[in-house]
Amino acid sequence: MMDRSLLGPGDEFTFSGSGSQVRPNDLPDELVGQITPSVRVVGDRAAALGLGSRDFEGGRFDTLLQSLPIIPAPDPDLVYETLMDEFPWMEEANEAVAMACAVSDRRDPKYLRIPPLMLVGPSGAGKSRWSRRMAEVMDIHYHRENMAGVYGTMEISGSAYGWKDARPSLPAVVMAAGMIANPIILLDEIDKTAAESAGDPVEALLPMLEEETARSYSDPCLMVPVDLSMISFLLTANSESSLGTPFMDRLKMVRAMKPTVAQFERTLPTMFDGIAARLKVDNWNEADDLLGRTLRVYLNGGSLRSALAFAEQEISALVWRPKRPGGHLKLI
Repeated sequence: MMDRSLLGPGDEFTFSGSGSQVRPNDLPDELVGQITPSVRVVGDRAAALGLGSRDFEGGRFDTLLQSLPIIPAPDPDLVYETLMDEFPWMEEANEAVAMACAVSDRRDPKYLRIPPLMLVGPSGAGKSRWSRRMAEVMDIHYHRENMAGVYGTMEISGSAYGWKDARPSLPAVVMAAGMIANPIILLDEIDKTAAESAGDPVEALLPMLEEETARSYSDPCLMVPVDLSMISFLLTANSESSLGTPFMDRLKMVRAMKPTVAQFERTLPTMFDGIAARLKVDNWNEADDLLGRTLRVYLNGGSLRSALAFAEQEISALVWRPKRPGGHLKLI
C-alpha cells in the first residue's frame, strides 16, 4: 500500500494481517507494500491529562491513545460499476462516492474520506440500504445511528467527564470500536431530530462536518482535542426543509428517488442472491416465480423496503416448510 520513499523514519504503521505497530525502517523491502499508514487522533498531551487512566467502560477507549490505521480507498471504477449494477437509480450518489475514492487516492498518505453526503428522498427508496452496501464495497468499518426522535446533543457530542454515565462523542466511540481513524458513519433520518432544552443534535454536528474544525474537535468527555477529519459522514432525510443553511452548507445533497420498474426488475436477482447468501439458501429460484411476484408487490404501490421484505419472507420459506398441513416441520 505504501512506497518506502513516502515513509518518515519516525512514522508508525500497521502491518497487514497482524494489527501490530511497526516502523518502516524495521521492515525488509519486500514487506513495505503490506503496511497501512496509521495516525494519532489524539495528541501526546492526552497521556499527560490522564486519558489512559480514566475508567471509561473498562478502558474501552484506550484504543484512541494508540496510532489508528487509516484505510485506503478502493478502485473508483470498481466502486462505481458495482453500485450502478445494484443501485442504478442512485447514479448521482454512486458518482459522488467514486469521485471521493479517486480524490482520496491522491492524498498523502492515502486514505478514504467521503465528504459529508446526504441522501434526500421518500421512505423506501433504498437510502439506508445503499449506504450499508456502499460501505461493504469500500470494505471499511461502518456504523449506523438512527437519529429519528433524538433530542439533545448527547447522542452526538457525548457528555462531560465527571457525570456518572459519561461517554465520548459518537465519532470517538465509532473509531474506538472499529479501531480505525476513518470509519463511515451513517446518521439515518437526520430530519427527524428535535431541538429541545438539551440542545440541537443538528447543531452539534456542525464542527464535525467541516474538515478544518473536525481536525481538532474538543470532546467534552475525553477532554482533549480529537481528530475527526478523516471520518466519512453519510446522512439520510425525507426532506431538507427543516435543516438550516449552516448545516446544508457543510454537505453535498443528492436526491434519492424510488427506482423505476425497469431498474427495480434489473436489480432483483442481485438482491435475491444477497438474501439467499445471508440465509444460506442454495437456490432462490426454487421459490415459485419469486421475481414476478416481488415485482407485483412493487407495482401495487409497495416500496423497495416492502418488496424486499416480501422476497425475504418467500426465500426464508425455502429453509423449512411443514411436512404436511398441521404436521411437523421438515428441514429441506
